[in-house]
Amino acid sequence: MTAARALSQLPYDVQEEVTTYLPSGDLFSLALASKYLAELAIRALYSHVSLHSRYPQSPGPLIDLRPNATLRMRQFSFLSALSRRPEYARLIRSIAFEFTDPRISQCVGDWIVPEELVWRAFAKCERVTSIDIKAPATHRVTPPDRPLFPNLRRARIEGFFQEATLDCILHTSPVLQELHFMPQTAEFDNDVGMNALPWHNPSPSPTLDPFLQRTVFAGALPSLCILQVDSPYQITSGAFQLFLGHISPHIQILNLTADLFSHGENALDEAALRLLLDETHWPQLTHLIIRGIAPTLLSPYFIATLRRSCPRLIYIGDANNQMII
Repeated sequence: MTAARALSQLPYDVQEEVTTYLPSGDLFSLALASKYLAELAIRALYSHVSLHSRYPQSPGPLIDLRPNATLRMRQFSFLSALSRRPEYARLIRSIAFEFTDPRISQCVGDWIVPEELVWRAFAKCERVTSIDIKAPATHRVTPPDRPLFPNLRRARIEGFFQEATLDCILHTSPVLQELHFMPQTAEFDNDVGMNALPWHNPSPSPTLDPFLQRTVFAGALPSLCILQVDSPYQITSGAFQLFLGHISPHIQILNLTADLFSHGENALDEAALRLLLDETHWPQLTHLIIRGIAPTLLSPYFIATLRRSCPRLIYIGDANNQMII
C-alpha cells in the first residue's frame, strides 16, 4: 500500500489534521500525488491566507530586495486565483492582509492591487472567522461597499481607515469575540479642508472615538469577550467610558496600555480606572491587564472596590505578569 493511499483511507478529519502540520512546500507536493489528495491540499492551502508583511513567506536562499513588490505580487496572484475559482472562497477560514500605498513603487513593473477587487473578494469569504488587516497611514484605502465577514470571531486591526470601513469589517458578525487594536490605529479625518489637493497625504485623526461611538449607537459587538487596545493617545476617556459601558456585560479580558488616552489627558492611573470601571458592573470580567502601570499605583481600597464591581475578577496585572490582586 502506497503512502498516498494509506493517507486517503484515514478518516477525513484525521486527514485534515495531518495537513495542518505540513508547510506549504509539502502541500504543493501532496497536491501532485493524486486528484483526491490535490483537493485535500487545496483545502489546507486556502484555509489560512497570509498576505501580510507580518507573515512573510518561508525564507529562501536569496534576500528579497523588494518586499512590498513581492507582497503585492502574492496578493494579485491570490485575487486572480479566486476570480478563476470562486469556490475556493468557502475554504478560507482566516485572512491576514496588508494594504500598501500604490504610489510607493519599487520598480517600473510593480504590481498594482485594486482595493475594490480586494473587498469584492473578501465579500465572497463568508466563512472567515479570523482576520488581521493593516492599512497604510499615507494612503486612503477605498472602503468596502458592503458588510463583510458575517461569521468573524477574532480580529486584529492596524493602520488608518476611512470612516465606515471598520463598521463594515467589525459590525457585521454577531459572534465577534476577540478584538485587538494594534498601535497607530485610527480613522482618517474626513474634514480635509477646501484647499486640500488630491496628491496631499490625508491627515489621520488622532482618535478612534467615532468608531467607538458608532459601535455603541449601533448596538454592535454583542459577544465581545476579549479586548486589547495598543493605540496610545488615540482615544478620549469620555468615548472609551461610553464604549466600555456598552461591552461590560460580556467582556472577560480587558488588556489596555497606560498611555491609552489622547494628549492632554492623564495616564491610565487609579483615578482614571475608577472613572472607567467603578461605576459599571462587570459580571464576566476575569482579567484586567494594564501595561505600563506600576503595581504600587493601585491602592488596596481601589482593588477591593473593583472586586465588588467585578465578582469574577481573578487577575489584575501589567505586561510583566506581576500580580496585583
